[in-house]
Amino acid sequence: MAELAANEIDSALRWLEQAIDHDPEYASAYATLGDIYQRKNDLVEADYCLRMALRCSPDSSEILHKLARNCVALGSRPEALALLEEAKNRHSGSGVFLSQIALIYDDLDEIDLAIRAWEEVIALNPLDASAHNNLGLQWHYGKGDVNKASDCFMQALELNPCLTEARFNLYQAKADAGKVDEALAGFESMLAEPFREEVMFHRSVVLLKNRRFGDGWREYHLRWRYRGTQSRSFPFPAWDGQPCTGKTLLVYGEQGLGDEIMFSSCLKDLQDKTGAKIVLECNIRLENLFRRSFPDVLVIGRSRAQTGVDCLADVATIDFQTAIGDLPSIFRTEEAAFPNHRGYLEADPKRVTFWKNRLAALGDGPKIGISWRGGQGTTRREVRSIPLREWLPILATKGMHFVSLQYTDCRQELQTLEAQHGIVVHHWQEAIDDYDETAALVMALDRVITVCTSIVHLTGALGRPAWVLVPRVPEWRYLASGDTMPWYPSVRLFRQPRHGDWTPVLRHVAQRLVSAMP
Repeated sequence: MAELAANEIDSALRWLEQAIDHDPEYASAYATLGDIYQRKNDLVEADYCLRMALRCSPDSSEILHKLARNCVALGSRPEALALLEEAKNRHSGSGVFLSQIALIYDDLDEIDLAIRAWEEVIALNPLDASAHNNLGLQWHYGKGDVNKASDCFMQALELNPCLTEARFNLYQAKADAGKVDEALAGFESMLAEPFREEVMFHRSVVLLKNRRFGDGWREYHLRWRYRGTQSRSFPFPAWDGQPCTGKTLLVYGEQGLGDEIMFSSCLKDLQDKTGAKIVLECNIRLENLFRRSFPDVLVIGRSRAQTGVDCLADVATIDFQTAIGDLPSIFRTEEAAFPNHRGYLEADPKRVTFWKNRLAALGDGPKIGISWRGGQGTTRREVRSIPLREWLPILATKGMHFVSLQYTDCRQELQTLEAQHGIVVHHWQEAIDDYDETAALVMALDRVITVCTSIVHLTGALGRPAWVLVPRVPEWRYLASGDTMPWYPSVRLFRQPRHGDWTPVLRHVAQRLVSAMP
């Protein structure tokens, strides 16, 4: 373990193997070997080690969790779920173990199974306040049902009035239910609690979501103290918002791909205000697009694994640094400060021509890009996604050619759609694998219809028309109400009126699509 802590991986492997030679039933050694092989991206060897660990310690929820995640990484999700179900049945009388299973289901984005597991925990112990609270989290963030979530949080507080987390979650649910002032007052009452800065950050998100930008941005910097945000730092002085003519200012990317696109709209304002040379460190998938779009900015792409300054050492002497998500607190403090732009990103003109020609070969009629799944397990995938089979009101529109912009593996879905309904959605993987190609394809399309995902930001930043299918409880970027996004004048929002019911939204969009035809 000391060698592993020193990043001496090969030496750590040898010591662990010796430990297993001495004790062939050493579960922790096998589990650590599994961790190492996962880091080395040898998932098959990791699978063997983790199975041996579980055989030696069959009641370890931690090892079970690691093995299940590894199975998913190997493309064997059904096997992962079978392992969890077997373990759940073996410990059906243990509320503690079932709670661990529920947390694993949540991590694997198996919301329905997580809900069922928490309900089983509560059936064993109806007085378990934490279980009620955790069940509420599944209904809120997993399913988007704020009413059921609120009931769970209130039940938790009846059982344990001192359960601070449940009170915090209740105010979050109230905000998403439209009871904004009540939620803000609740957050205010919690400012003496131990996790004060986390409360303040979430209060800022509620304010931003309700278009109160000046107040919202003021505490948005506290996201770095929130456990859900990956902190990034560089050894340079922080920029204090003042002009710094002749100096070099590093702006570093953060959060998701869409966030970097959204916040990059402030770069022109930053150049005008500071007079500094701007170095932009961004997601490597955006590097070419940003270099073309911001010719006066020195753009450096990175992979998510890069957190140091190695990639900056040979580029420039950095005088100051700032996170890209901090720029709106200076340049977007009111809705009138959002520019009425026609696009601030620029796709490769040659590739746009290529895709226009390829789309033209499909025949007459509008070419519509679609994306139906958004997010990851930790970013509310189920709430943000709409199964492709539910898109039939839109996809059955005559005279249209539909093009997939879906970035996850969707071949089976498209084949099933064609086999069952005779509807072809064209999918060119080369346009998905390279984000610069995606931008060129989006420029060539007549319109994009999508769920809440990074394609919204790309399309809006390119100035192309996008219709966005917004869930009942959206992320703050899509605001709590209204049909527009101040970030992107070309984007229109179509909101889900009720939790879990996309039918009226899809029918309305289909009708609008017909009326929009030339």
